[in-house]
Amino acid sequence: NGDQPYSHSLTLSDLIKPDAAKQVFSHLFTKPFCLIDLATIEDDTLREYVQGRVKGIALLMALKHVFDSNLQAFFEQTLIKALRQLDQAGDSDEVVDVIYYLLNENEFLNGKRFWDILHRKFSPRTEAKIMTIAQQLRQEGMREGMREGMQQGIQHGIEKTKIEFAKQLLAENPGLSKKDLIALINRLTGFTVEKVLELEKDLV
Repeated sequence: NGDQPYSHSLTLSDLIKPDAAKQVFSHLFTKPFCLIDLATIEDDTLREYVQGRVKGIALLMALKHVFDSNLQAFFEQTLIKALRQLDQAGDSDEVVDVIYYLLNENEFLNGKRFWDILHRKFSPRTEAKIMTIAQQLRQEGMREGMREGMQQGIQHGIEKTKIEFAKQLLAENPGLSKKDLIALINRLTGFTVEKVLELEKDLV
């Protein structure tokens, strides 16, 4: 649809730059992907696989256990060790990323206990960053709640208007039989026959 005819290759790999990336592209998209089910791999095996690399351990453990029913116990007994090592090494951003992921995807059973541990076990810099993230999450939650509230208010208003309209038709029957009147209200409002009959009783 351009001003000039398309005169380039129609093979996607030919369009990839630099040329060194073409080999990677060919490997990725011509062979099956190997999916890994983290939940079926023992924690010790994961630790061995990443050969003691703390960042890898923290990330894999978070991904594996994020939806645990008792996330807090796992956090306090296992994950916190790797996160504290990262914090002590100055990798506060990595700590924040992992905890943000956990906070965003799940909930700690005891929020007060979590913040107490954060205050006692981590550096002030990391604590400040996580508190900033938590504040953002709370604000997002408040905004989402406001949006839901507004939507519910709109839906409530629409429902109320339809009820008033249906009652008006019932009260001012425009010369239709009861069956035809109910069918008309059903078509205009979506109310079931039972709902229309219920509204009719309210008029008595």
